[in-house]
Amino acid sequence: MNADIDTQARDNEIVKYFSASLDRLSTATVVVGFIGPAAVLMSNPEVTLSYDSRRWIFVVVSSIYWLVTSYGLHITGKATLARGFR
Repeated sequence: MNADIDTQARDNEIVKYFSASLDRLSTATVVVGFIGPAAVLMSNPEVTLSYDSRRWIFVVVSSIYWLVTSYGLHITGKATLARGFR
């Protein structure tokens, strides 16, 4: 009986660790894919003003992709924490 309680406590800690790591990964994807390029665009205005429309479309689409990926990782972490590994 005591071994089952220890195993359940261990599994709960692993689930919490995994969920927290997914949430940290989602934060990292926001920084790498959205905040980083935004900082580059703002810090070098003479280059960014010379972008053509295809370049701007690429910047916008890739930023949206990184934000959606980050949101998906965050939701996956929350769902894992709520239901555990099953």
